[in-house]
Amino acid sequence: MDAAPAYHAIFVGLTTGVLAFSFLLVTFRFWVCPGGEVSQAVRHAADLGSLWSAGIGTALLAMATLTGLMTRPLPALFNSPITKNKMLLTALALVCWAGFVAVRAKTGEGVWTRRGLPGHSAWVLALAGFLYMITVNSIGGDLAGIPSGYEQFARAAGYRTRWALYYPTFFNVLLLVAGHAVLIGALLHRRARKRAG
Repeated sequence: MDAAPAYHAIFVGLTTGVLAFSFLLVTFRFWVCPGGEVSQAVRHAADLGSLWSAGIGTALLAMATLTGLMTRPLPALFNSPITKNKMLLTALALVCWAGFVAVRAKTGEGVWTRRGLPGHSAWVLALAGFLYMITVNSIGGDLAGIPSGYEQFARAAGYRTRWALYYPTFFNVLLLVAGHAVLIGALLHRRARKRAG
């Protein structure tokens, strides 16, 4: 019996839980306690928790991607528009979470108190990464014949995950390029401000 689907399911479950936890911490740190309303210890713990869980979750997402490529023969995966869209959205999720880790690691804990580009881009990257994870999980649930609990949560919040099944692959390539452009723009802006200041 081939163990790749079981490993993939394990990595996907771990990835989803860790990145959902990171997104909750990012949202808490950015929106609930940007200033001094909450104790410094809580703010610091939320910041470190979001950074470490995003870093670990990004590594787990890479492992989930690799094990996902082993679940079926590669020609079957690359000839299906649905799985190609799933792979591209996974790449977008990886870009977003890696971008969040890079922005937060580069900017430091002060990213949450500055409401400029670094602070907002950190939260937007985490939000986009989380939404891409919901969409990827939804597609995976459809492919496996198992409905996703995240999809039901997203539907209740007004977010439709089925769009990724029907958009052409080139549209997802454009989304991937846009994700890279946002990440590179945020890092270049940070570098320019550092040189100017």
